Amino acid sequence: MSFLLGTARVTLLALLGLSATGCYYGELASGQLRMLWRREPIETVRADPDRPASTRDLLGLVGSVRKHAKAVGLEVGRQYTSYVEWPGDRVVTTLVRTRPGSLEPVPWRYPLLGRLPYRGYFDRAKAEAEAVRLREREGYDVCETGVTAYSTLGWLADPVTSPML
Repeated sequence: MSFLLGTARVTLLALLGLSATGCYYGELASGQLRMLWRREPIETVRADPDRPASTRDLLGLVGSVRKHAKAVGLEVGRQYTSYVEWPGDRVVTTLVRTRPGSLEPVPWRYPLLGRLPYRGYFDRAKAEAEAVRLREREGYDVCETGVTAYSTLGWLADPVTSPML
């Protein structure tokens, strides 16, 4: 147990250090940690009379959605078995960059994931600042989009977020 606690502390310090430097991966990791720390089992939220009835009712539909996903052959695993009350109307802001006059995205390269056509930011202000930098310094056209759902692309069990409801 003390090994796990020590590992968690070292990981947390490393992530805090990365995010203090303004590193994109640090911002992403700290946002993911916030999401992990805030998750609650959906059944716990549904049983809490202090939660809005609308939230409890909507979360009641998640089980049916998961059953339907299984019925059509999708692997659901532990996806959407927890809930996160997230501030604002979006979980992340994504950026897609293109060359002027083109509709084809210029992908970013990521360790482990390879090339993806977007970059997501938990911090909206950082996304907006990066969009300005991409436009003004690199000459790209940039599309900024608020995203209500967030996925770790199967790496972790993703929660239902309040903006999804």
